[in-house]
Amino acid sequence: MDVRLGQRLQELEDASLTDNTVIFFWSDHGDGLPRGKRWPYDSGTRIPMIIKWPNHIQAGSVDNSLISFIDFAPTVLSIAGLDIPVWMQDNAFLGSRAGSQRKFVFSHRDRFDESYDMVRLIRDHHFRYVRDYYTNQPYVQWIPYRNNSPIMQELLRLQAEDQLSPNQKLWLSAIRPAEELYDCRVDPHHLNNLAQDENYQDKLGQLRNELDNWQSETKDLGGTPESELKRRFWPNNEQPQTSMVWLVPNSPNNRGQKRITTETTNLQSPTMINFYCATEGASMVYTIDEKATEHNPHWMLATGPIRLDKGVHSVRTKAIRYGYKESQETKCLITVN
Repeated sequence: MDVRLGQRLQELEDASLTDNTVIFFWSDHGDGLPRGKRWPYDSGTRIPMIIKWPNHIQAGSVDNSLISFIDFAPTVLSIAGLDIPVWMQDNAFLGSRAGSQRKFVFSHRDRFDESYDMVRLIRDHHFRYVRDYYTNQPYVQWIPYRNNSPIMQELLRLQAEDQLSPNQKLWLSAIRPAEELYDCRVDPHHLNNLAQDENYQDKLGQLRNELDNWQSETKDLGGTPESELKRRFWPNNEQPQTSMVWLVPNSPNNRGQKRITTETTNLQSPTMINFYCATEGASMVYTIDEKATEHNPHWMLATGPIRLDKGVHSVRTKAIRYGYKESQETKCLITVN
């Protein structure tokens, strides 16, 4: 990883772009260890991140702001000086359109692999509140993939031989509390649950309410059975298919009046091609001038119109929405005169 990162940084240096590039470098959520990845504590949700922005962020400085991954997209737009769409969640933390600092960050855990679960959590600068919905199930549910790791094999061996430490026993207990509250300043590993401590009831109530508001605002579907979600998304229990992509030209002889409906078409230069899919939320890809028989083409994500030079171009495109079947492929031979 270090070698690859160094190569990318050297490429920027060679292109004289180092001083004009913002670099984000962060990790995945949680180590691939027990009580790390997938876990609703800091060990599973708090990650290291380095940002380099020449002339804007002082080298070696530390920022303790609360940041969530969904803040990244609006932040990049803000750094670029672009407007942030009203439908984009959360706020920028850098750039000309940076908003106020977060007071809370939220996370959730639901089914993973074969095991169903529902956990919601909120954290401010000092406290973490965890709400467990499946209190009759253990923290450590049956996940064969995780259990294959040597360290899990060792923990399970110690459990069978009654040799676990008190904290290990807590983690492998058969049930869990409905609520957990931890003071992250003095309990960074989240071992001392304060939810029943009368000295912390005000903080517990505050975080409860904030979590309730977040679930309402985001229309949390965690409590909806998967069978019902499937019924909503797949009417009559049939997987919908993504609509075919339409190619809509912008050229002197067709200013978007008609989409391309034939396998061959003639357009005048200059020509731009727009991609349109009637399925809301679908992603579109395309490739140009690859053989129509090519089974593994180099697909490129369609993020806007493309320009076609004079000549004959083979254009292929398709779309997919998550949960839907892939669309039929649209193929067209376009001659630009």
